[in-house]
Formats: sequence, structure tokens, C-alpha cells
Amino acid sequence: MGMGQDGRDLVDKRQTSIVRYDNGGNVIFRADDLSVLENSGLTLLAQYVLFFSQDGFPVAGISGGIRYGLEMPEGADDGDRVDWTVGAGAGKRLSDSWYMCLHLGYTHYGQTDILGFTLKDYSTTEILAIGWTLSPRFTLLGQYSHNSSLIRNMGKFSTGPHELDLGFKWRASENGDLEFAMIENIFTFANGPDFGLHLAYSLRI
Repeated sequence: MGMGQDGRDLVDKRQTSIVRYDNGGNVIFRADDLSVLENSGLTLLAQYVLFFSQDGFPVAGISGGIRYGLEMPEGADDGDRVDWTVGAGAGKRLSDSWYMCLHLGYTHYGQTDILGFTLKDYSTTEILAIGWTLSPRFTLLGQYSHNSSLIRNMGKFSTGPHELDLGFKWRASENGDLEFAMIENIFTFANGPDFGLHLAYSLRI
């Protein structure tokens, strides 16, 4: 759409590359094949509801996850392959049609150096979501999320991204839900995806 892309939408995407220079302007790393960043791993997630909404209090829960890296990107150090995350969230129905959810998360990374960049070993996440129920099967959703930056002293890249999501959730059947959302990076446009689409179908068995 060209919104806040600073001209990046005019560049041939097939020419995408990563180039890093030293203080003298000399190229110390260049990657024209972004497959060097590919990685894979196994992830285990768990969630527990502390208490359900009652007597004016919101529903609240905690979550956690652990990931073990099987295949690491080229140029990564030989640090710990284990990442872990913890989070806490709460949700409350504000009226017959409106409800709100809040989530706070903390993630620790085992790898802190890749392609010569020294990264932080942690990040934080804040998510605020609201829902407007139009019918028992259909809800409009809006979400704001912020993630802290993983790198220092890199200009706009050192500022955490802010994302705005707008979409809906539709109960397509008694056992399945369809989700769709549009994702737009806001405030700082040089440190994350310009635009994205989310489509998912969950099935209860």
C-alpha cells in the first residue's frame, strides 16, 4: 500500500540483501541469499488459568514456553540453543458486546550473536486487545502490540516495533473458528514488517 515505507515499496524485492559495513565503510558481511537466516526448532507451550472471571474480577492466567534450536542460522555463535518465555494475561467483559484483554510477556534468548551483531538476551512484549461482539458467532477484533528491541545503537532498529491488528473471529461451526486480521506497523516504520495478513482456523476435537 506504500504507507510509511520510505520508498522501500519501489525496490525490486528480488534484490533483497543484508550488508554490514565497518566504521571505515568497508563491507564486512554481505548476504544476497537470505536462506542463511533460516532455522528450525522444537517448541513446547503451556497455559494455565489461575481463576475465572467472577465478582467483578477478570479472568487471569499464566503461560510459558521453551524452544530448542535444531538448526541454527549461519553466522550464529555456539551459545545456548534454548530459548524460554513466560507471560501473564487477564481478560474482562466490559458489557454485553465489549471485552478487553491484556498480556505481558518476557522472553530469554540463548543466542546473542549472529552475523557479527551482538543482541540482547531478552525481550518484553505488551499486548492490548479489544473485541466487539456483533452476534454470538461473530466478533470484530482490534489489537495493539509492542515488542522491545533486540539490538543497541542501530538507529531506528534499536526502537521496538509497534503493531496494530484489525480483524474478526467467526465461529464457522460448533467445533471450528475462523480468524482473519490485517497487521500494520505504526510509529516507527523501519524496524518491522510494513504490512501483513493473518489467517487461521482452529478446530476443537
